[in-house]
Amino acid sequence: MAVLFIYVKLLTPPPLDVYYCQMVELPDSEYQKLQARLNEASRMVTVVRDSNDAITIQDFEGKITAWNRGAELMYGYSEQEALKNNIWDLTPPDKSAEQKDFNRRLLAGEKVSSLETQRLTKDGRLLDVWLTVTKLVDETGEVIGIASTERDITERKRIEAETRSAVERYKSLFDSSSDILVQLDASGTVVDLNPQAELISGYKREEIVGKKLNAMIGKFTKESVDLMVANFAARKEGVAVEPYEVEAIGSNGQKLYFEITTSPLKGIVGKEAGELGIMHNITKRKQTQKELNDSKTLFETVVENIPLMIFLKEATDLRFVIFNRAGEELLGYDRKDLLGKNNLDLFPPEQAANFMAKDREVLDGATGKVDIPEEPITTAKQGVRLLHTHKVCVKGEDGATKFLLGISEDITERKQMDMELKKKIDDLEEFYKLTVGREIKMIELEKEIERLKKSQEPQSL
Repeated sequence: MAVLFIYVKLLTPPPLDVYYCQMVELPDSEYQKLQARLNEASRMVTVVRDSNDAITIQDFEGKITAWNRGAELMYGYSEQEALKNNIWDLTPPDKSAEQKDFNRRLLAGEKVSSLETQRLTKDGRLLDVWLTVTKLVDETGEVIGIASTERDITERKRIEAETRSAVERYKSLFDSSSDILVQLDASGTVVDLNPQAELISGYKREEIVGKKLNAMIGKFTKESVDLMVANFAARKEGVAVEPYEVEAIGSNGQKLYFEITTSPLKGIVGKEAGELGIMHNITKRKQTQKELNDSKTLFETVVENIPLMIFLKEATDLRFVIFNRAGEELLGYDRKDLLGKNNLDLFPPEQAANFMAKDREVLDGATGKVDIPEEPITTAKQGVRLLHTHKVCVKGEDGATKFLLGISEDITERKQMDMELKKKIDDLEEFYKLTVGREIKMIELEKEIERLKKSQEPQSL
């Protein structure tokens, strides 16, 4: 047998506390059962007391009769304050009807699931909570109150809302992008592609999703697909892959070119979940580049083969950056000996100073150009030559002068021919003067002879 002492506090007015004590004898088996129940109750009290969730007990009118530490932390009311309150003090006005209906259904014996609702804190903040309510019954099965467990899900709701917003923004950007976007999983299987990918590649989403990159052969060249597969494998091994170009065939048979960049996609706990491939259509850029290259080649061919000396100088230090073949032949230097040099490196000081003065006249002048009809220049093999030179500024997109362009024609022979021709003309004019003078004198002499003849003829009567 075991002896059990039961203490009951009598309802006496404060500050007087009166207890009634009764001794009860119990069989050992009953005592053990009672002790087990007390231990279980003690554990439950510990769980309720130390829970991070708010656990409260209310009567049928909503008056709070129990309030744990989690409720204090969540709502800001101490236990003493809460026991003076009603559950409706924590319920936002627009949730009152919901709370009353929830309690009514619970007390009516309906099966009620947990629900998401809202609560007000002491300082007026609105919390999102996950509410679970349980009926409290006594040993006879009679309902004596309601126990509720409330978990603060405000932060979770905020994160969920931000996540949904981020997903919606990503989806909007994904679908509206003018680039081809292809999402791959960690194994290289296509998970998704955007409408632009369908439009440009000619694939329907259902034709490619769930397949490996190799399935894209046909729309992309085999070499391009092999390169995509190899680069995906390299990235899986941790090798950094720079943006690269691939070639595709359009629906009309036209060649299309894309520049591919990739971005890793992270999964749970930062593990790699795959990657997003971004294919930017560079077909027009490639065509423009080809046209520019063709134009450059044509320009270089013309410049290289034109019989005039063409040179280009940096506007800052007047060093040569371009010299054509005619310039090499005229000056008697190899191009490598000309480029990077300025006039002082190649010509006599006085002559070089004169050239640079003309250059500055072009660069600093209002018109940005100058014409030099006759300009002597000392060459390495032909001595002094005479040039007719045009110089003009070359401006960049910002309007600033970047270079000075010069075009020179060797007029040495032409000048000599002009001088020889002038001498011949002068000689002819002198000869003409002499010849004309003789003719005039002969005519006058003939007239004089004729006059003398007539003067000696006999006079008629």
